[in-house]
Amino acid sequence: MKEKDQTPRNLSHHERQPSSFNKVMPIVKEAKLQNMWLYNKLNGNWYTPDEFQTKYQNNEYNNFDVSRILENMVIRNPIAGVNAFHKQLNKELEDLSTATKILRERGEAFEKKVIEYYQGNGAK
Repeated sequence: MKEKDQTPRNLSHHERQPSSFNKVMPIVKEAKLQNMWLYNKLNGNWYTPDEFQTKYQNNEYNNFDVSRILENMVIRNPIAGVNAFHKQLNKELEDLSTATKILRERGEAFEKKVIEYYQGNGAK
């Protein structure tokens, strides 16, 4: 979870102390028991419990890192993510349709203006 140079320099003595992935394991076990996945609220990434464990278990952590992982990770039903994807996709398609309609109307109005100008008295 920790990226280079993102850990604040003013950590307390406790926050700097080495920690272990074992402190994070209960959330992984709970996700497996509930047949759910882990969702990172900070970056929107989804992990199966096994993916999460593989990604994070071999890294070195301090207490600050473990706290950040735990505060940003929640157990969620992955179907909620699928539903959110469909909702966002539909919204984007609707927005694109609206933008396309506006562009078409503006373009057709301009085209009509050009044709009228050259067919009428405007062009000399």
